[in-house]
Amino acid sequence: MCIGSYLSSNQAQASATSATSAITTSVFLNNANNTKKPVEVLRNTESQVAASNDVNKEHLVKQNAESTFATATVVVPSKNPFQEGLDIIENNPDIGKVKVDVREYEHTDKNGIYTSTTTTFNHNPQIFFPSDTCMAAAAAYYKNKYGIHIHIVCEVQAHKTYELIQQLNDGEQLGIIARSAQYVVHVTPLIISKQGEDIFIIVLDSIDDRPEFSYIIENFFKEKLINPDDKKNYHLILVDGDRQADSYSCRHDALIILKDALKKPDLLSYFRPCEQQVISDCYQSSEDDNFVFKAYSMQLPMFLFKTVQISSVLAKFTDEDKSTVLKTSKDGEVKTLQTHFNKHKSSVIVTRRKYIIYGNRKNPITNIYDEEVTTENKNWLINEFLRIKGFVKLPTLFKELDDGTGKIDTTKERLLLSKHFYADS
Repeated sequence: MCIGSYLSSNQAQASATSATSAITTSVFLNNANNTKKPVEVLRNTESQVAASNDVNKEHLVKQNAESTFATATVVVPSKNPFQEGLDIIENNPDIGKVKVDVREYEHTDKNGIYTSTTTTFNHNPQIFFPSDTCMAAAAAYYKNKYGIHIHIVCEVQAHKTYELIQQLNDGEQLGIIARSAQYVVHVTPLIISKQGEDIFIIVLDSIDDRPEFSYIIENFFKEKLINPDDKKNYHLILVDGDRQADSYSCRHDALIILKDALKKPDLLSYFRPCEQQVISDCYQSSEDDNFVFKAYSMQLPMFLFKTVQISSVLAKFTDEDKSTVLKTSKDGEVKTLQTHFNKHKSSVIVTRRKYIIYGNRKNPITNIYDEEVTTENKNWLINEFLRIKGFVKLPTLFKELDDGTGKIDTTKERLLLSKHFYADS
């Protein structure tokens, strides 16, 4: 059953202004993680693995291990695209930064034993974290190449999302890279699709860490986008697609998943309801105004799992899942999810440092702490797609900004940001 027929019997009636306010504001604010943990440092278990590879090698050594990634050899082109990307970053600091993939995890058990684990992935080079300017250049590139529309929107400019929605014709869709504030690093990709008088907003966050929507709706929807004459029906689709393991790949993930999704004219038909179909329903904002809102939990289509970094997610894929066709070339070569993983799997040296404090939780006043610090190095087999893509795609994207001498043309930069980026000021 396609999502259109499934949702048609559950349409929420609301004004577009109040509905859009609740939906967009909730999505923007719930990903700030302001009350949970710093967005820039995502806590991960040891099984959540990021993409990496030693790119200075001419080719990657074959790996033989039991893994979702089959044994394969990845060949790096003779013209090193990584070095091109690094040169662009060095000459243009505004294009983005190179980050070290360090993950931290803290835990205290019932006996009062405190454990702090720091895991460092020794990539060379490390992870490229694109700036707003770089994301705007990518949006412009994808628009020119595929005719798709992607915009970066901060929460305070959420009304821009509503304006973009009003420009959609029946059957059209666009992408939003949303974040709660201009200084917050984490972003959330959204697909907005218009089907008749129904507006579907699909949340494709790369991490599964969302607070309840009721608080956001109750406190913020009346402050945004009030237009009682708009009678569209709004549907929020929360996608069960946890993908990100490292702390810096959310922006590349957002660009790639939006590009792949927006190229499908019938995108909504690929989503299927999870067992828990409707996860939030109706709220009353005041005695005079009723706001009906429904959020649906859906499964991420297999063709959008190219960026997944988490080994526990990969382990659940069936042979049928991995045979999902991603692309068929002009000469008839078929690229599947499995061949994609084969191409981008690699081994990276990981250094893990564990710091343990043994204490007496029942009598902390007389407590005597015993500290234990251990360090180990090991090889991890991982999906390096996002990290590689960040560097090899940069020379192409930079053409949207290049002044002809390898520097950013500030006039081009301002134009791209004005078309694709809605900031706090």
